[in-house]
Amino acid sequence: MTNTNNNNNSKHIIKPDSICIGSGRFLRSVLVPALNAAQLHPTIVQTRGTSFGNYIQNRSEHNNNNKNTN
Repeated sequence: MTNTNNNNNSKHIIKPDSICIGSGRFLRSVLVPALNAAQLHPTIVQTRGTSFGNYIQNRSEHNNNNKNTN
């Protein structure tokens, strides 16, 4: 559900508890309905280009390197 009035105190906001990256047919027809049936509230994010994927990969590598040094 979308809050279009920018009121953070609004009672109708449903906080997402899962993130789906992409918006392909499988995601829309199988995964999201399954998540909804499991009482989860997915957010669908459609990325463009490779910058988001690169960011996530670099962040993951950075976090793994920090774990190994501690």
